[in-house]
Amino acid sequence: MSLQNLLKIGQLEEHETNAEQVRRMLDSAERGIADARQDSISPETRLDAAYRVITQLCMVADDYEVSQTVRAVEGYRSSCM
Repeated sequence: MSLQNLLKIGQLEEHETNAEQVRRMLDSAERGIADARQDSISPETRLDAAYRVITQLCMVADDYEVSQTVRAVEGYRSSCM
């Protein structure tokens, strides 16, 4: 199914990403990296923090490249990794 078809049936929503949104996502990713480096938390929590950073950066790259964000199609975000 094409992006245009997903847009027509409401599974895709047009989205214009602005510089402020990207900056907030990158700031959040930096905090997540700092969390993942903490020796005082469990390895599982560190891995979770690192995974969230990867997901955030993937979303930034996706929004930058396509300028559209999938809201209703489950699994789309995880498939970009």
